[in-house]
Amino acid sequence: MTPRKWIVLGAGTLLVAGAAYFLIDRTATESPMPGQASGEGQVAAKTAPDASQIQPHGGLVSTSRSAAEVPSTMAPEKAYTDAYSILRCTHAANADLSIPKELSKAEAKQLADSRIAGLDCAALDSKYSAYDLAKFAAERGNLQAQLDFSAIAASAFNEEKNALDPALIAQYKRDSLRFLNMAADRGHPDAYARLAENYKNGLFSDQDKVKAYAYAYANSQVTQSKFSKEWLNRYSNGLTAQQVIYAQQLAQTLVNRK
Repeated sequence: MTPRKWIVLGAGTLLVAGAAYFLIDRTATESPMPGQASGEGQVAAKTAPDASQIQPHGGLVSTSRSAAEVPSTMAPEKAYTDAYSILRCTHAANADLSIPKELSKAEAKQLADSRIAGLDCAALDSKYSAYDLAKFAAERGNLQAQLDFSAIAASAFNEEKNALDPALIAQYKRDSLRFLNMAADRGHPDAYARLAENYKNGLFSDQDKVKAYAYAYANSQVTQSKFSKEWLNRYSNGLTAQQVIYAQQLAQTLVNRK
């Protein structure tokens, strides 16, 4: 997972910036396009231009914030892929901000181009924002969009107008939590993990240590991995034995509801 970056928005609200928090840095993987967690078909990628030709996407979040402007005929997987491409291609457009200065020009260009390898950066010409595209896909059942919405949509707050909009900030939090819950209802362990982190740190809702442990426990029950069980230990700090038992019962209910 990539390093966390935060921006401070009105009234001290903390939100994730860019693709730094929940979104896995897929630029380091061999697969050129994000996998569809729900097994949905992928949209074929076109040959991407080199990073120097890419301009940042200037689209703002729609004022209605309902994703109603995205045509209903668009496939959810297409909307998600475009949203992800806008995010990653825009990041490439700002690559000079994060490329080590000690690299040669050729090395710097190679690094910048690698960040958009396999992407269809034509999505940057879309009249729809990454926020609205990701929301459209998530509302229509695209599991990957439900998991990644909070990270993709956070890029909207790079625009000062959005960063100072308390209504949009509140909507972003509600949507992020809603979509993670939708993914959790489908039994996805990543949704359990992200909800655990939410309730531990109060990202999109009030902090709740019992719920945080419950979702972390649900994740460990589903994955059965050594890491998840070790990770679970940090969620039990400060809980009473009775709270732990209650959280485990809640977790079992979460796992059984899928």
